[in-house]
Amino acid sequence: MTTNSAVSVDSTVTATDAAKMMDDTGVGAIVVLENNVTVGIVTDRDFAIKITAHSYPIDASYRTNDVFSDFNRSKL
Repeated sequence: MTTNSAVSVDSTVTATDAAKMMDDTGVGAIVVLENNVTVGIVTDRDFAIKITAHSYPIDASYRTNDVFSDFNRSKL
């Protein structure tokens, strides 16, 4: 039996580090936490649309909380 663990990251982690973590772990999404509480999810689609399609800069100032899909704003 295989068990899978969710991959999570704090919302202050850089978008670049979150993308590297997704690549390293082979996942397409990472749970975003603030104060150990789930606040959203960042997906490969978030990177494709919010960063690549809109030509947002990828630098140390661009954080995961600038990219993720916020559970409070999303239509679930």
